[in-house]
Amino acid sequence: MGFFPWTLRKIYQIIRSKMEQLISKLKQFQADSVVFYSTTHGFHWNVEGVLFTQYHAFFKEVYEDVYSTLDVIAEYLRKYDEYAPFALSEFMANARITEVRLQSTSPTTMAATLLGMNNIMLETIKDLFKTTQPLQEQGLANFLAERQDKHQFWGWWLRSSLREAIN
Repeated sequence: MGFFPWTLRKIYQIIRSKMEQLISKLKQFQADSVVFYSTTHGFHWNVEGVLFTQYHAFFKEVYEDVYSTLDVIAEYLRKYDEYAPFALSEFMANARITEVRLQSTSPTTMAATLLGMNNIMLETIKDLFKTTQPLQEQGLANFLAERQDKHQFWGWWLRSSLREAIN
């Protein structure tokens, strides 16, 4: 009988450790989403040039999509009995995506910057998705699968818009 409590304690420690990893990665996803949203919104405000109309509308579509997920991410943190960060300093500390300042108003330069950020978003989402599996967090996994699909879509649009500039 002495073996059973030790086994339960060990299982609890493993699950707790996996939950801590999930929460940490979820905070990173939240922070990366905030930085990606903020950058895209800033590009929407500042884009110039002959492709202004197309990129202005495109950036708006992207930032509105990303913004719509921020509350969902915070609510997942609360579901896990964790407080959702909201201070900009916390976001910057948790983010993998580096904050950028306006270097150019060129739509293609902005699109190239967002493509790099979007690739990091996809890595973050895939990494977090893997963390959900052992914990059987199916709701979060479904949300992440939808986000992965959307960011793959944004990546396709960004790559396609840059093709002519590259060729």
